[in-house]
Amino acid sequence: MRILIAEDEWLIAATIERALLDGKFEVAGKIGSMAGALKLIDEVEFDAAILDANLAGVSAEPVAVALTLRRKPFLVISGYADRQRTGLLATAPFVGKPFTPQFLVAAIRSLLA
Repeated sequence: MRILIAEDEWLIAATIERALLDGKFEVAGKIGSMAGALKLIDEVEFDAAILDANLAGVSAEPVAVALTLRRKPFLVISGYADRQRTGLLATAPFVGKPFTPQFLVAAIRSLLA
């Protein structure tokens, strides 16, 4: 399974990538901006996405909308409290920061089940 990562913090994106690779997933792409994520969604093949709720200071809601329109499952990661999310970001499966790699991989497996 190929997973797209939209996360603006380099170290967290690298941690996510390593967790996915260790969990036997492929990384379809890694991007840290909303514009980049929207572009990547149209350019690469992927099965699901991990989406930071806030990309470079901007709500990632437009990315959530694009994923939903393409019928791609996604989970939201964020350091914000669950109640601070709105729209599609509030209804998607949620992984709070900080997280363990094992918990993230389990969440992705659950998302794809």
